[in-house]
Amino acid sequence: MSPPSPDAPKRNEPPDGSSGSPSRRKARVAKRRQGKTTRRSTDGSHAKQTVLARPADSATADEAETVASLVRRLGTPPHDLASRLGVRFKEACRRVLDDGGSIAAIELESWAINRQGELVFLGEILPAGQGIDNVDELGDQFQQRLAVPRPAIAHRSRQLRVDQAEARFALRFQRHADDDQYAPTLSGDERDRREKLIDQFTASLARRFGEQAITSPDPSEEKVRPSKPQPMARDRRFNWNLTLGLATAVAAVAMVLGGTQLAKMRKRQAELGRRDATSGEPESMTHTADRSSGNASAQFANAAPVAAPEMQPDVPPPPSDPARDEASRSEPNRDPADRDPQRFDPQFADGGTPNEPGDPPESSAKTIVDSRGQRGGFDVMDDLDALVASNAPSGSADNMAVNSDEIDPAKTMRIASPLRTTGDVPAESTPIARLPGMDVADDVTLEDVLSTDAPEQDVPEVLQETRPSEDRFVELPPASDTAAESVIDQTGATIERLDFPSEIPIVMSGPDEDGTTELINQQSGNRIAQLTRSGPSTVLRWSESASKDRLAQKLLHGRLVLSGGEIVYLRPSIETDAYPISMDPRELRPSWKLGGPLLPEVARLEIDLQVPDSIDLAWHTPLDPNHARDGTAIAILTPTDGETVAIAVKMEIDCSRTLSCRLQYGARLDSAMPWSSLSQASFAMENTALVRNRSKLLLQRDLFKQSYGAASTMERTMMRGRGERIDAELERLDATIDRMSMLGELAIRVHESVKLNLHAFVQWPDAAQTLLRTKAKDQ
Repeated sequence: MSPPSPDAPKRNEPPDGSSGSPSRRKARVAKRRQGKTTRRSTDGSHAKQTVLARPADSATADEAETVASLVRRLGTPPHDLASRLGVRFKEACRRVLDDGGSIAAIELESWAINRQGELVFLGEILPAGQGIDNVDELGDQFQQRLAVPRPAIAHRSRQLRVDQAEARFALRFQRHADDDQYAPTLSGDERDRREKLIDQFTASLARRFGEQAITSPDPSEEKVRPSKPQPMARDRRFNWNLTLGLATAVAAVAMVLGGTQLAKMRKRQAELGRRDATSGEPESMTHTADRSSGNASAQFANAAPVAAPEMQPDVPPPPSDPARDEASRSEPNRDPADRDPQRFDPQFADGGTPNEPGDPPESSAKTIVDSRGQRGGFDVMDDLDALVASNAPSGSADNMAVNSDEIDPAKTMRIASPLRTTGDVPAESTPIARLPGMDVADDVTLEDVLSTDAPEQDVPEVLQETRPSEDRFVELPPASDTAAESVIDQTGATIERLDFPSEIPIVMSGPDEDGTTELINQQSGNRIAQLTRSGPSTVLRWSESASKDRLAQKLLHGRLVLSGGEIVYLRPSIETDAYPISMDPRELRPSWKLGGPLLPEVARLEIDLQVPDSIDLAWHTPLDPNHARDGTAIAILTPTDGETVAIAVKMEIDCSRTLSCRLQYGARLDSAMPWSSLSQASFAMENTALVRNRSKLLLQRDLFKQSYGAASTMERTMMRGRGERIDAELERLDATIDRMSMLGELAIRVHESVKLNLHAFVQWPDAAQTLLRTKAKDQ
């Protein structure tokens, strides 16, 4: 017999350690917890060693659950979880590609998540060139596999679970019936022993709780619970019926009083009309409207506009002043085309050409007053809305869905527009309206605005043209091509050593008798490549086992040092022209081939924007050069003339075998206004809305002036506030259009003059190996 295990429970002792002294139980619990912690830490370290590769043993594989199993069990993951899984998946793919491998088509059964939340690859890693080497393509397949539902599998697994549950439910009663039917026969001694135990237990209950506790209740007794009378509670609920009744009564009284007052005013207007017919022109009206509002319009006749949301003409124009009207007629009218911001940028006109506002149709406006004879005041105001709807500029049905009562000045943003002043005279400020595309919360930051993925930003990569640089390098053929040769040197110099910027176990053996030098995998001892002499030339040729050796793919990171001190790099060094910044949707994602993956620990990337003297450059978020594989930089471009309009350029870098840069733009019309996304389509849409709303407001102001001239003194007093509001809206809209024009001019200068410069390189201890550099051809 083998001795009992120390962890086995003792005889007559429950396995959970409930018996024994408390100190012994505590010691056993602590010992078990320590053992669990040790096993958990051991499993966790083992899982971390097998991340992103095939598990070393079945124990690690059992601890992880495949992504396909999670999808079948929990359903399709939400968008944010799928995005995080996609980021980890891309990191895993990049490491596999950097090790010289490739991945076949994505299957969720080949990827698992362990207890530490890490993504584990369970499939077969193929050599380079036999699988998919594009990280973005692999990421798209992974996201597609996550999003594709599997109704047939889900239905089949669900049906199986339901059948098993029903079977267990049915067997439970059958098992109880079988237990009662086939109960074991007890001996006489066993029955006597059980009866004694029952009697002792019953006596113990009687001693502790009394005889009544063990007495069976009489089923014939009726238990009648005495009902305790409760006091009547007051109904404190709100009496809606009473409230609605009072509100209806108040509304009816107000309507009656309003109708009576309106009838009196119309009667008084009719009497004034008969008096005017007999005595001629009525007493001339002295316009008491505030003249400062009219002067404000003149001040901003030459001001520049800003981008504001589509203004719904809800505000009627201000009262007309004879002196002010005469001054405005004497001044030359500003060309409406000068107020169109789209005239500055032909490329932005693709989004649509705004309707020309033109002058309001005077004949239609006069018809209202002439057809009513002596009617005026509120009689004319009743027809203003219909006239605005009938004479509004032509456009689509959606554009003309704005009526005259939709402008709410309280909902438009008022920002002080800084104006240049001379001396100590304070600058006057004009409110700036907010455009539909800029209707964002004030607490939203620039990063939040540029982090949203607009549909126009989802464009494919555009591969750029490159050319070899002046550095000395060779481009190695694929490892499977054993017949191809790469000429290392033609001067007859000997190769002294092979260097790598980081630890890569590839060494160079001494030359043989025939002058052949072997490149050997130091870990496995396999020959990767050969350096042979053919006359004065030295060539490199892959060995037969190179295609099966993953380490062969990392040979391109090295360099050969010749006897004369010259250096020959084993990967291409290329140049390209500086990339011009453009808002054209077809040019938002340029890319450049690098000829191979990067080593993260030694790869570096520098970016810069080349701007003219008329534009100031400030880096809101500079790029960290030590994170060349993926990084983000945000630059802010402003005009040097001191205006507060600005354009933000976001550059998202993704660098593996290909360096790609995704461009995204934001705009701001004033330093006190929030940022908003900028594109050709949004710019053209906002300009069209500005011009259309200004045309409607001009028409509404002219109609208001005519109705104001035909109104009585009391009616003019009541109408004056509405006229002042329409003047304020026009001033705000003019300031918005001027700022929008400045933004269009800045966008043109950015498109014509701003260029992106890149420099991707490998940092060696003694030099920098250029992989990609933007450089002019004549430099």
